[in-house]
Amino acid sequence: MLKKSIFVIFILVFSIPSAWAKQSWDLAVSQEGQDNYITAMDAVGTDLAWFIGATSNSGNTQLVGYRSTDGASFSQIMLPQASSQGGMVMFTAIRFVDQNNGFLAGMEMSMPFKSDFDFAENIVWKTTNGGMNWEILDDSFDEMLVKMVKDNNGALYGITSADVYFSNGNSAFTQGTLPALPQDASLNNLQMLDGSIGFLVGGTGPDSDNPSRSYGNGFVFKTTDGGSNWTVLHDNFPMQVTAVFFINEDRGWISGNDAEQAYIYYTDDGGQNWTQQSLPWHESFVVEFEVPFKFTETIDSAPATHISDIKFFDCNRGVALGTVCISNCEPDAEENPTAVTMFYRTYDAGATWELDQHYEEAMNGWGQMMAESKFMSSMITMAFPSPNHGYIGGQHLMALVYDADEPEEEPALGIPDCSGGSNNNNNTNNTNNTNNGTGETSTTDDDGCGCTHPGKSSGKIPFSSSFFLIFGLFFLIKLIKH
Repeated sequence: MLKKSIFVIFILVFSIPSAWAKQSWDLAVSQEGQDNYITAMDAVGTDLAWFIGATSNSGNTQLVGYRSTDGASFSQIMLPQASSQGGMVMFTAIRFVDQNNGFLAGMEMSMPFKSDFDFAENIVWKTTNGGMNWEILDDSFDEMLVKMVKDNNGALYGITSADVYFSNGNSAFTQGTLPALPQDASLNNLQMLDGSIGFLVGGTGPDSDNPSRSYGNGFVFKTTDGGSNWTVLHDNFPMQVTAVFFINEDRGWISGNDAEQAYIYYTDDGGQNWTQQSLPWHESFVVEFEVPFKFTETIDSAPATHISDIKFFDCNRGVALGTVCISNCEPDAEENPTAVTMFYRTYDAGATWELDQHYEEAMNGWGQMMAESKFMSSMITMAFPSPNHGYIGGQHLMALVYDADEPEEEPALGIPDCSGGSNNNNNTNNTNNTNNGTGETSTTDDDGCGCTHPGKSSGKIPFSSSFFLIFGLFFLIKLIKH
């Protein structure tokens, strides 16, 4: 009887779905410097990955590109060069269709001016040999593309702050038709579910030119004809919307932020109604500095202030990448912000998000400056082709590689149905009395947006897995003693 009881408790405790017991993060690339950043990443399968970034040395900026062919180590690749002496280029997005065919978006600035004070060209470059050589695919954009994605057929889609474009990858881009944007709003991100259906998000918020501009006017647009025409799916979110991911035409997630914190919203009816999901806060911690002299500082518990990306692998499993800003958070701050990375996982479509902090161990313990506190760095971009393998990158030109110690089942190919799905987060069902995972009922208004108005999260990490683990171990010890 004792052996049977122990076995049952063992199964109960160790079969709880939790990412915390399955982590393996490694530092793949790094170059110390607050102004050194990885700005965009992409991956094809689990072995092929690319990223672009910039390093700064005494005010001189160098653009860099890296490629991995084994999913673990990276080597530098060639990037497009300026076509004129004294010119320079900058890159904003990278996207690969397969191991050979890839695309870069950016801008070339020429000195002196070419003609009529036209000193900048907005360009998409293409490579057919994995990034060893590049040629111009299109240089006709009025503004620089800030995001670029592909669909399951290899077609490309990109956005500027105000326009959307699409291409088959072999010819120049065509501009799509958008609804009128709210005043001062901009496009922030997009996703193509397949060759026909896609989603586009944006909103208003402060920037370095307009630091006092309010957050809001968040919107979701949708296309059903491959990007030619877009319609308003939902608008009037009280935040700027920064990321979007739909696993099928009905089930999707968006993220956004206001002046206080970041949020994730969920829909299971194609975007007609949205429900806020609860996000755990980063716990308080003490950081020790040794340069120029040794001192410690306590950082209070805080919510994420920005979420840059969301990715789901199937109807229930997903990840999200964000940051919580600690200092220099104002849009017009002279120095780069200091932030702590927030990497989330869910196994129930977002009803519960877990904060995975295991990557912090891989971020620390290297470099000459602040060697023990590198986890206070902004990781701002990710590429996760699989729940078992992925990459995040950001400040200090850090690229971290994730490999699951205990691999999960890989998702099936194709778009899942998700009918009879389990997620009605916090059982709110879009009513005005929401729990939001805090254990306290709060009264909120939807402000006419058809969504639960963002409220303050409790700052408490879900404890159900930890509770069962502790309870199970306690009971196991009692059985052994008896």
